[in-house]
Amino acid sequence: MNPTTIWLPAALRLVLRKLFGRWGQRRVPYFELGVDATGLRIRASDAEIAVEYFQPGTHPPFRTAIPLVLLAELSGSRDQPLELSHPRAGVLLAKWQERGIPRSQEYELPAELEPVVVPQLPETWSENPSSFVAALREAFATTDDASTRYALQCVQLRGASGEIGATDGRQGLLQAGFRFPFQEDVLVKGTKVFECSALETGSPVQVGLAEDRFVLRTGPWTFWLPTEKESRFPRLNDSIPAVSEATTSLELGASDLRFLRANLARLPGTADDRKVTLDLNGSVALRVAPAGAAVPTELVLTRSNKSGDDLRLCFDRRFLARVAAMELSQLHLYGAAGVIRASDERRSYVWMPYAAEGVVPPHEQALRVESPAASTSRSSTPVRSEIPLKRKSSPPEKVADVKPTSRTQPSPAERPLATTSIDVAIALQEQVRHTLRSLKYLIRQLKAERAQQRLLKSTLASLKQLQPVD
Repeated sequence: MNPTTIWLPAALRLVLRKLFGRWGQRRVPYFELGVDATGLRIRASDAEIAVEYFQPGTHPPFRTAIPLVLLAELSGSRDQPLELSHPRAGVLLAKWQERGIPRSQEYELPAELEPVVVPQLPETWSENPSSFVAALREAFATTDDASTRYALQCVQLRGASGEIGATDGRQGLLQAGFRFPFQEDVLVKGTKVFECSALETGSPVQVGLAEDRFVLRTGPWTFWLPTEKESRFPRLNDSIPAVSEATTSLELGASDLRFLRANLARLPGTADDRKVTLDLNGSVALRVAPAGAAVPTELVLTRSNKSGDDLRLCFDRRFLARVAAMELSQLHLYGAAGVIRASDERRSYVWMPYAAEGVVPPHEQALRVESPAASTSRSSTPVRSEIPLKRKSSPPEKVADVKPTSRTQPSPAERPLATTSIDVAIALQEQVRHTLRSLKYLIRQLKAERAQQRLLKSTLASLKQLQPVD
């Protein structure tokens, strides 16, 4: 058989790896490649999952099985030409270039290779926008592979209501606004394949059911995912209270969401201590105090607004990181022991706080970092400024009695936003002055606290990693 040259998609390696495991722990040793007058077709499957990639085009007929180990040896993040041939029976010869250096490798194939057979396609499809892929990614990120109770390793597709539900017992996510060609609720087993950015093709997403598989097709990709019929799924709606029942609401500004995405993971702490205290008392503050820290560290969200009762509660910061990643700007709270709900018009994300004992109270010497002010000028480039670091006075311990602290001079974050070039220059000048005053105050305090110098240096080293959001 004459050699054939194909352009092998780089995304194929990542997709197959996500579907069938790492190269050293392969459940599928080979995938099937075939080219003909219609195009390039690649298939792989195991007992549960199947995938097909189709690229239209015209090629001389060629069919072979390609070891997954070959994909592991290919380097680079771009599609690259790959020459394939069978120099003798049971041997595949592959030739490619690695950083301009020609490479070739022979691979032994089994004497008898059975063709990869994928399940049937659905008779009826429903079409969804390209955002359906991101919705599945977030849903599968909310599952628990190790759970033996209920079907927490699955996501629930609600045919009648067009919703996608997922929970791992600690957090829950409900997304609405989709279409399915079935009326029943279908449980689809979790997979990490939708973490691949290559699947966000921008193309519509078609979905359906065939042979007890949930089938998804977008761009050149078709996936057959296993479903679960015997397991039970929790009543997720019972864990999502109505917005009208919230005692406290918080609107996160767009610039604060960006600030959280950039800085939340950089707060002091360890993998075993991810607690963060949300303090809604006059200002919106996030506070952490890892073991051994002399004083707590605070992120103050200057572009977020609280309404309702003052509140202070503690929870896992990873949940708030997901809120920022999904850009859910509305938070609704139901008391110190109630569920926390983040939502928009189509999505609701909930989680539970820790016990009240985990709350970090205010500290008069807290190391405080404010989110930068956002620009409302017509230019899309925000004003850059250093995040000021300053001390904060300790409010009373009773949450309900806390009042905003009055100041004769507003901080840069509280002044009206600059709308002209001269306004921008003045705002920057004031921010620099404010920062210098804060630094001078901090230096005086450090000189008076030499006994705590080592612990303060450790905290400041963590703070130096915090960067303003552009």
